Amino acid sequence: MDKKNKYTLLITPDSGNEIKIGEFSAKRVFFSFLTLTTILFFILFFSFGTFIKYKQEKVYKQSVMTNEKLTNKIQELNPTYLNIIEFIEYFDEKKEELKNTEDELTALKLEHNNLEPIVKVNREIVDTILNKQLNKQYELYQKHKWRDIVISFVLGIISSIFGGILTFKYYEIGKSKKLMKKDISKSFI
Repeated sequence: MDKKNKYTLLITPDSGNEIKIGEFSAKRVFFSFLTLTTILFFILFFSFGTFIKYKQEKVYKQSVMTNEKLTNKIQELNPTYLNIIEFIEYFDEKKEELKNTEDELTALKLEHNNLEPIVKVNREIVDTILNKQLNKQYELYQKHKWRDIVISFVLGIISSIFGGILTFKYYEIGKSKKLMKKDISKSFI
């Protein structure tokens, strides 16, 4: 093996009696560093991906919870709406029974006219809130969908390139070790 790729380390203890010699290859140190860097990159890559997925699931769960709250509110208002409708039907029945009394008829009409706008306003408010929430969820989904696809695609390409580089370098190391073994075995013969 080349002398310029090998380094020698001399260790002399304080007593001075014994000198230890160690050798290391710059290539091996470089490839060890490259391997550790690649492993660190993959750990960071998967950690970042997991973090993004966690955030998206959290946003989705919050949206679902909000949607469930709105659905519960609608279900709570539905019996009231049905009660109001039944109340109006009751007034209509009483109107037929109380045709002779104009004062009672006028009071019932006023009450009927006062309740009907309240029911319509409440229904419009609930519909507006529900539509806004659904539009917000859809925009959030559309916004994150393409970002996730692009990030996944780019990280896939980068991973493939690193994998190719590592495979090629390990193949060269293995090839150089085989040549070195052949040279050593020839020198003993």
